[in-house]
Amino acid sequence: MQMIRKTLKVSFYYSFVPSVKLEGEVRAAPSEGHADQVHRSELLDDGEWTFRVEGTIIDGNKNAACQSTAKKFSHFFRKAILDLDDQLYPGSNPIEWSSFRSGDDSDGFSITRPGKKGFQTHRLRLQLLRNQSPERFALSPDLFNAISPYLTPNCGPDDTFVKADISFALWQYIKEKDLMKTDDCRVISHDEVLQRVFECHEQPIHAIMGSLQTKLTPVGPTVIDFTLQ
Repeated sequence: MQMIRKTLKVSFYYSFVPSVKLEGEVRAAPSEGHADQVHRSELLDDGEWTFRVEGTIIDGNKNAACQSTAKKFSHFFRKAILDLDDQLYPGSNPIEWSSFRSGDDSDGFSITRPGKKGFQTHRLRLQLLRNQSPERFALSPDLFNAISPYLTPNCGPDDTFVKADISFALWQYIKEKDLMKTDDCRVISHDEVLQRVFECHEQPIHAIMGSLQTKLTPVGPTVIDFTLQ
């Protein structure tokens, strides 16, 4: 079976709708599209802004039928967290989008919030957490250097792997280096490389997996900072 590599293009859109005067009062013009409910303070708010995140699969296929069956943004990301500018929205809680709560597959999400008088620009931090099943991990530098020749090549841009592949690669290293003690095959006698990794000279087999877990780091979110104006 041939592996087909595709690209997920994530796009960001920002729009601002200024306030308009109606019947002597200052009110925000209505916005279009999907948006969260807007909470306004008539004395402080000035218009409203919308920030939208969208994901599209890019594979060079122009066939509309194929494009319509492509996996959606919500398939690749399980959660998004947005932190608003504390100067404009002091004490506000992070805004969280979850693919599990969004229902049907979606191409993205958007939020709408009131603007504030006197602020031409504001900041926004976006954290995107990938939907990974099974979960992927980054290895400590010493562990990666030791077992990387035994790991299945990664088709992604980062050096992250599933735990099953990491465990298999470690056992391949142990077998090739003949590190099982001859007088007790339940114990692994570490060579200099694994001594640097696990910081001990030997370990019973049943303890290896626990030690291995401490050398793995779950893949963190993708963090993007925006200045919006």
